[in-house]
Amino acid sequence: MDKATKDWLKLLDPLSTRENLTKISVLITAFEFLKESIVENIRDLYLVDLNKSINKNQVYSDDYEMEVLSLDKNKNIFSASVKWLVRNEVIDVDDRKKIYELREYRNRLTHESIKFLSDSRLEIDVSILEDIYKIIKKIDKWWILEVDMPTNPDFSGVHDLNNITDVFSMRMIVLQLLEDIVSDNEKSTELYYNFKELIKDE
Repeated sequence: MDKATKDWLKLLDPLSTRENLTKISVLITAFEFLKESIVENIRDLYLVDLNKSINKNQVYSDDYEMEVLSLDKNKNIFSASVKWLVRNEVIDVDDRKKIYELREYRNRLTHESIKFLSDSRLEIDVSILEDIYKIIKKIDKWWILEVDMPTNPDFSGVHDLNNITDVFSMRMIVLQLLEDIVSDNEKSTELYYNFKELIKDE
């Protein structure tokens, strides 16, 4: 069977196309989670208190420009934020390299989706979900343990924050669910029905 025939068979197979569309959607969504984790936590750190600000149109402090955006010569928010995370030892240079590899793959999925749906030689690499999860876990866990909890009055009585290891952000939880869905893990289905059972009398 020649390649053209195999390509058409792949595209016209409704199960294959549906599965691949799901994989593409999940991977693109997962990368957006990673992007949020990289950019938004840092940006929130430099939010201006509008009640105290003279310039009511200024959302972020001048320090954001000097301490974050200036790290990238083009002042690209994503690249500057990655460099900020490396500089502050939240992630390492290997993580930085992996982040850009993930972004490149995400861009391929977005701009060449028809090739992934129809080219019989192309398979969608869902293993990158694990790479995305590992980096998000490292970033979000750092923010929770190093910033959120120490500055939250609710944790003022907790003196041994350094020994807390099992913390999860909502991004991490949702990403685990997406991994289960893509891998056809029965845990996601079980969780869904258990939750329905829990709320059925409400």
